[in-house]
Amino acid sequence: MNVDGAIFEDIRKAGVGVVLRDASGEVLMTATKREDDVDEAATIEALALLQGLQLCIPFDIPKIVIETDCLLLVQELQASPDSLATAGYIIANVKQLLSRFQEVQIQHVNRMGNSVAHALARNVVDISVWWDHLPYFLQNFLWLDANSCMDDD
Repeated sequence: MNVDGAIFEDIRKAGVGVVLRDASGEVLMTATKREDDVDEAATIEALALLQGLQLCIPFDIPKIVIETDCLLLVQELQASPDSLATAGYIIANVKQLLSRFQEVQIQHVNRMGNSVAHALARNVVDISVWWDHLPYFLQNFLWLDANSCMDDD
């Protein structure tokens, strides 16, 4: 699952993007959602992950690999004490949902490796979910995701 968040300060809105793929990379679900009054990048990134996990729970997935381009989020999730970040309550909820999976990997990827989720997060709508396919406007971003290297940039 790739997740990303984007903030639009001028309109006091933020967007969430989620892409769920199977083990072979085929898209199972994509989603985008608008959030109001979110003004911190770490908060919208954490909300993106929380909402992505909430969408995954009904699939009863035993193992999940989470990719995000937010290094701070990865570090917060890998820290063993409770988070002191502003989004600490969201991180606590994410950790609770992660405990429902048998195996979890959390990885930091560069922006190009997260381009589908990023494009979805920038597509600010109330909420949209696509099952078993990628919306047509994201086809080029899927190619970027598949052809980028993992990087800590």
